[in-house]
Amino acid sequence: MSGSPKLYNDNGFKKEEDAKEFISSLNGKIAKILEVKKSKAKENPPLLFNLAEAQNECTKRFKIKPDETLAVIQELYEKKLVTYPRTDARVLSTAVAKVISKNLNGLAKGFKDEEIQGYIKKMIDEKYSTNLIKTKYVDDSKITDHYAIIPTGAGFENYDKLGELQKSIYKLICKRFLSVFYPPAEFSKISVKVRNRK
Repeated sequence: MSGSPKLYNDNGFKKEEDAKEFISSLNGKIAKILEVKKSKAKENPPLLFNLAEAQNECTKRFKIKPDETLAVIQELYEKKLVTYPRTDARVLSTAVAKVISKNLNGLAKGFKDEEIQGYIKKMIDEKYSTNLIKTKYVDDSKITDHYAIIPTGAGFENYDKLGELQKSIYKLICKRFLSVFYPPAEFSKISVKVRNRK
């Protein structure tokens, strides 16, 4: 199946019906296992949000149009909760990275959200570094006018007046921001080679 146009990678079907069809095609068949390979893989957190990436993510998660996403993030910006939304950059500038603890401390003190506070507590408990300077998340050469969209760590006096969608999108921006301080995710990969026995 590897390399099939029905897969988006080696372990995922693009369409649920294709996966179900594949499962039914195996019913009643006997196969011999030729090889089982186990390996560990690491994956770094994704880059930060620029406007296009935020729009893609919000379309997937909240089923809203790109213009609606822009309007919401613009509102969050006007309420001083996030940085400027109309940006192509998915990284921070060196100058911003040097003072990023301001944004983190603001979130830790001002954002009364249990999930976000849990992520921040884990960062503190496990002593994750907040120095992003030599990471892929900081690159002055990839910034034209504005750096990536991140929470400012301020504006919480306006948060309670937001609608549910605005709060959800704000939280999404916070989670993407906090993820860049986390170590790579580790997961196991298992590949099995089988041969049909007739």
